[in-house]
Amino acid sequence: MASEVSFPIGWFSRSAREAILNEFGGRCPTVREVLSLPDRYWLSVPNIGFSTLSRMRAVANSAAETSDKRPLAAKTLTELQATYQHLIGTMRGLQRDVEEIRIEIRHREFCSSVAEKRR
Repeated sequence: MASEVSFPIGWFSRSAREAILNEFGGRCPTVREVLSLPDRYWLSVPNIGFSTLSRMRAVANSAAETSDKRPLAAKTLTELQATYQHLIGTMRGLQRDVEEIRIEIRHREFCSSVAEKRR
């Protein structure tokens, strides 16, 4: 069943992972368990903000959809369109994440080179 898939906690920052694990007594929750908690609750958890919550929902929904192993030909047009829109949103979020990481790497490389020149 899709909802019994483990939540892919490894896709999150250390602080978000710790917050999620803490909410479930140190164990990795299922997708169903993560989705069962309302947004208001998650936003009251330290280290879970709007951005992290949005990503948690997208990842959980994607994991649930991915576990639907029916061939594309067996899905309705509405299901295909919903999956397409969801994947486009996930892709855009990942593109933003990749860009943020690229910028951080360049920043650290620059700071490192400046520090080396000062030595």
